[in-house]
Amino acid sequence: WLGDRSMFATIGFSKQSERQMFFWDERDTSHALHELQIDIASGTLIPFFDADTNLLYLAGKGDTNIRYFEIDDAETSQYFISQYFGKDQQRGLAMVPKRGLDLAGCEITRFLRLTQNSVEPVSFSVPRKGDQFQDD
Repeated sequence: WLGDRSMFATIGFSKQSERQMFFWDERDTSHALHELQIDIASGTLIPFFDADTNLLYLAGKGDTNIRYFEIDDAETSQYFISQYFGKDQQRGLAMVPKRGLDLAGCEITRFLRLTQNSVEPVSFSVPRKGDQFQDD
């Protein structure tokens, strides 16, 4: 589920082993609202949705990256924002609760990446130009 909206996403594989994401309307599941081809890989994608920022994070087991997309309510579509690249393959991920974030540093999300030999924190922050308080 994607927060309070009447839309949800599913993740799976095509017949050609492409990792795919589909967006569905919960009131009419006869056809997908939108389809996105992600890449060709064998690892399972793990989705994380942040309802406060409308960002959907996708991380695959065995991948070294975390992709993130903005989910738009008005157009029922998504926009690729960017991706984080790590050095080692990830075995699993966990999203840190909001109360554990550095809000003074404009941190919006933090993940803990489980790799072969360590647990790495990965921080996502909103860049700011000044040090003054910004009322948003």
